[in-house]
Amino acid sequence: MRAYQGIFGIVFLFVSIVRAFAASEPPSSQVACDDLCQAVTERTAISRQKSGKYIGLGVGVSLLSSAKGDGGISISNNIASPYDNLIPIPSFGIRAGTMSFFNRYIGVRGFFGFDMGFGKHSGMLTMLSLGIDAIAEFPVSKEHSVFLGGILGIGADAYLYYDQKDYNRWSKMKKAGEVFMQAGLTAMVGKHSRINLIYRFLPARRASHFSPAGIVSLEYGFKF
Repeated sequence: MRAYQGIFGIVFLFVSIVRAFAASEPPSSQVACDDLCQAVTERTAISRQKSGKYIGLGVGVSLLSSAKGDGGISISNNIASPYDNLIPIPSFGIRAGTMSFFNRYIGVRGFFGFDMGFGKHSGMLTMLSLGIDAIAEFPVSKEHSVFLGGILGIGADAYLYYDQKDYNRWSKMKKAGEVFMQAGLTAMVGKHSRINLIYRFLPARRASHFSPAGIVSLEYGFKF
């Protein structure tokens, strides 16, 4: 009986030592992950850091078609335009949406935008837009805190133009809906700030049809 007790005690002691030794050393899978997966973990953390909801403000210039006739608009404007039949109208807007990055370099963003511009004769241009952009950017700092790249997108928007001279009634206001494309430069600074310089244009535009021919805007966005 004592022999069995001694054997049991030896086995118990051996098992205890093995368990203690196993607990003192990290598993081989953990060692492998520490060696091989650290870069992947860091990349995943960066892509998650860059993804999320955002809100932004923008200022820019809308270029309106000034063609006379039933389809265009006729606005007397003292601002010289470098384009034929185009009139620049200062505008500002707000953006909101979400961004999702597949890795450190490639991502997409969906957005909703509301813009307003003001011209002669108390003129007001209102724009609503909905779109999606593709983002490609690369780090320009070792800490991966600053990224610089390009942005390209497509969407749809609706316009409404009003002034107190010629388009002061709902029936006379100029209204339009268009499909647009946009392209520009984008920069991420820190964890939350993003700056975009974007030119929005229409793939096809009728010269006599009311529609902003282009919008140039500088945007600042804050990611939550």
